[in-house]
Amino acid sequence: GGRRFGTTAKRVNGGYTVNGNKFFVSSSGAADYFATPALLLAEGSWEDRTLYLSVPREAPGVEFSGDWDPLGMRSTVSRNMSLKDVWAPDDAEILPPGVFGQLFQRQPHIFISFSAVFLGLMQAAYDYTLAYLTGKAPGSPGTRGKSRVGGAALAEMLFTLEATRTLFYRAISEQRLDPPIEVVQRARAAHVQVQRAVVQLTGEAVRICGGRAMLKRHPLERYYRDARAAAVMRPWTQEQVIQDAWETALGD
Repeated sequence: GGRRFGTTAKRVNGGYTVNGNKFFVSSSGAADYFATPALLLAEGSWEDRTLYLSVPREAPGVEFSGDWDPLGMRSTVSRNMSLKDVWAPDDAEILPPGVFGQLFQRQPHIFISFSAVFLGLMQAAYDYTLAYLTGKAPGSPGTRGKSRVGGAALAEMLFTLEATRTLFYRAISEQRLDPPIEVVQRARAAHVQVQRAVVQLTGEAVRICGGRAMLKRHPLERYYRDARAAAVMRPWTQEQVIQDAWETALGD
């Protein structure tokens, strides 16, 4: 519920005063504006008090801190952002008050949007493995002994990719406001399937292509690192989704 919002906003004449600390703020080294959810300090349900505001990078009170030195997703430059008495005028509202809270509760498919990124990563890993084994990737040794060794594993990569894609496409085709429980559960299943499969598939890509593929001149080592981020992307981390799924199934 409202405990998930680490940023608050106080209503003042003509806008809001915003305070909070945010982690993993992507494009912190490049973007001119940042979208942030915030909880209005007022009476009422937390859903009705949710805001979604645009904050300029150069606004007084906005500061970025910390080194960005992660295992993967290094190009996102997602540093920490602190907001101290930052002024946000009324026209900084990206969504009307309360709408973000409603979406958060009533349209869960917005949380599986990250899965599309990692599904694309799976496709890229498969495509590069195929190119590497057939000698079409720059610097690859080609099929000298690799096709027999890696052929069956390459087929398994294809099967994993297509099965995962099918489930994900089924899930997103069912997105709607207030979806039934079985649709939400399928979205959770699709999300976790992508989170697991991208790690499996990128690991297989490195194994099949061999030692040369671990060099930075090839993209597989980056794919392998980036895949690890899938399970920890909020708010639907793998741990949270698994808990939500079994609690829903058991009626807790």
